[in-house]
Amino acid sequence: MLPGRLLGLDLATRRLLVTMAVAAALAAVLHAPLAALILTRELMMPRQRLALMGPIALASAGGWLTSRAILGDNPVIDIPAAGVIPPEFHVIALILTPLFAFTAWAALSFWRWSEDRVLEAAESYSAPVWMLPFAGGMLLGLICLVFPHAMGIGYGQVTTALGGAYAIELTAILVLAKIAASAVTFAFRFGGGQLAPLFFIGAMLGATLGTPIGLPLGDAAGAQVYFGLIGASVMIAVYLRSPLFAALLALELTGDVAAAAGALACAYLGLTLIRRFTPGLYEQKPASQPLHAAPADGPVR
Repeated sequence: MLPGRLLGLDLATRRLLVTMAVAAALAAVLHAPLAALILTRELMMPRQRLALMGPIALASAGGWLTSRAILGDNPVIDIPAAGVIPPEFHVIALILTPLFAFTAWAALSFWRWSEDRVLEAAESYSAPVWMLPFAGGMLLGLICLVFPHAMGIGYGQVTTALGGAYAIELTAILVLAKIAASAVTFAFRFGGGQLAPLFFIGAMLGATLGTPIGLPLGDAAGAQVYFGLIGASVMIAVYLRSPLFAALLALELTGDVAAAAGALACAYLGLTLIRRFTPGLYEQKPASQPLHAAPADGPVR
């Protein structure tokens, strides 16, 4: 916004510049220019027709190309290949979608509740907000000692888990550990967005469920990847209210049309269930990160 003000541009033009910057940043980080375009359009310029999104599309493609030119073609989220996805996996994914969706709802609700409780405690003891990270740092340190895999932004751990390097007992525990670590991060004002933690939680939960599902069908490795991708897609769709973004992100991360189609169907179903049964999730917003705003995802430390 600052360059726009310095140049004397009107509000609409400055808003367009901000949207272009967000699209370029998302495309560069996620290596997903199409998903970045759709997300910025749905969240920041919802009334803009796709036919008029040319500048944002150019910014998204430019950010992606610049990232590839500087850092190489190594996406930050490297999803292993799922192989041929049997039809049974798609059916089971739809059955599991309510579990993924309501896990996302539970995590978001718990993070909001944690923020409120910590602020109330700080007010009751007359503690300034700037002191909260000191107490939160000690709690995060304890979690890190026991569950170091739950620290950081988590994309590397997701790649490792979907590659089959983690036991399902560990991936199941990491779901709870990440929820707890993220709650401390948000409540004690460390900053960071909720998109990356939800991607981590969904992928770990999907990987946990994928192994026992795939074993009887003779494809435990493929099931772990596919259901991890479905879990992450549903949780992203619930948080951002953008199933199309979740599906396009799945497509651009994997290049697998079948996996992306499954992610699209499950993402729409999950969001529909949340809107139907827990409408209060979108009526209030946590103090640190509005549910309707584009996330500024820093690492959850």
